[in-house]
Amino acid sequence: FRGRLPVETGAKPRARLSYEHLYGAVVKFGPGGGKITPIEPKERTPLSVGVNYGGIPYCKVEGAEWVRVGISPLAYRNRDHIRCTCEHASFGMDLHGRLYVPDAFRQRVEVLDKNGNLLFSFGRYGNMDELGEPGTPDPGLAWPIRARASDDACFVADKLNRRIVRMKLEYSASESVHIAIP
Repeated sequence: FRGRLPVETGAKPRARLSYEHLYGAVVKFGPGGGKITPIEPKERTPLSVGVNYGGIPYCKVEGAEWVRVGISPLAYRNRDHIRCTCEHASFGMDLHGRLYVPDAFRQRVEVLDKNGNLLFSFGRYGNMDELGEPGTPDPGLAWPIRARASDDACFVADKLNRRIVRMKLEYSASESVHIAIP
């Protein structure tokens, strides 16, 4: 959202808009592990990552294979206290290692490959009166906070619409080959 939404400035960190605190990141570490270190706002650089760990929204990430910012909502915390713990997002993984990451603020689920690349996303705004047709590629979502995948579907918990959305997963192309066994 950098450059798209106004950010209030001032001496108090709480004066910033809440979207900065409610978004987080998915971080993938390899077998060697890594390190996440919170940094002070004055230490931020263009390479700082908004991962929302350790009670500070910006951190230094070392040893990660990749970082993808965009999971929401996360519990908003600061050093003094936790301001909101009513809910937080959680993602799922299918048998092929693809991640299904909810983004409640944009009413969608992002599907990432093993390298953190965006393959596709699905979902659009939809309240209880306008949910979309079942099985459509972009179901109406109001606040998707959980995503879980099986071998043929993704299940999304849409909290504000009080429902579970089942998205059927299909390949856009497939091929079968007959193998003759003597």
